[in-house]
Amino acid sequence: MKFTEGDQVWISQGGMLRRGRVKSVNEAPTVPYPYEVAWEADAGKITHASHVNADEISPADSDPVNSPSHYTWLPQGLEVIDLTEGLSFCLGNVVKYTLRAGRKSASTELEDLEKARWYVDREIDRLKKEKASG
Repeated sequence: MKFTEGDQVWISQGGMLRRGRVKSVNEAPTVPYPYEVAWEADAGKITHASHVNADEISPADSDPVNSPSHYTWLPQGLEVIDLTEGLSFCLGNVVKYTLRAGRKSASTELEDLEKARWYVDREIDRLKKEKASG
């Protein structure tokens, strides 16, 4: 998603989530952090600014806790949790990490797929043990 000056956004940096506004955009293809975003720290006053990449911001009208955008992109209003809550823990995580790969952050796409594979392997081991014992 592209943002423009003045857009209200959520900023996710260093494990913290802040609400802010895009101050400027540098669209040169070699710029690693094209967005300068200011955020509110004290009673709605803009007190800090930072340069961020597109993986670190999301639209302000999204709900990063209850309906994060990397889980709500499916058609017909489905969310990833709608698909996973009836599965075992391991299989639910396989679906979760597979569907969010590259959507939460392009920089963690491979990590998400490796996590999905880890949960597949764990579920296979569980099923083999279950079959051997009974």
